[in-house]
Amino acid sequence: MLETEVTSPRPMPLPTGEGVRHAAFGPHHALAVSDSGKVFGMGWNLKGELGEKVQIGSAERKWVEIEGLPPVKYVACGGSHSLAITEEGEVYGWGWGMNESGKPQKLSFPEGTKVVQVAAGAKHSLALSDQGLTFSWGSNEGLALGNEFSGNQAQPTVIEGRRAARRP
Repeated sequence: MLETEVTSPRPMPLPTGEGVRHAAFGPHHALAVSDSGKVFGMGWNLKGELGEKVQIGSAERKWVEIEGLPPVKYVACGGSHSLAITEEGEVYGWGWGMNESGKPQKLSFPEGTKVVQVAAGAKHSLALSDQGLTFSWGSNEGLALGNEFSGNQAQPTVIEGRRAARRP
């Protein structure tokens, strides 16, 4: 057995000592949102999904803070990218296809859009607005973006005809 192999669950407290209000897990990395809205990541940093502090192509076995984000409510982990929804309903992305240096960048949505949920696939992402609009972006491999476009999309685009039921 390798010394680095973990054979049973163990606590992984955040370096700030805060509690975790939300967490997400991808195939190679994990993200956690602290009680104060800071984002921390650990795992394999293939394309910048763990931020700028971790060398691209290396792994981190402890939580590292993802810098450059306002207070965050929710996160999502994709194949090699990460997403965060701020407390204001804005979306930031970093890693594959967005900013492979690891620096989070604010994604462009139509003015007045407040995002309430995001999902990150292997090479694509989805967002749901408070008005029930669904947005997609990334790789359209396998028609993953759910629209009539045949190519990839760099920016979030509304999936026409796909309106989610509004929550009460």
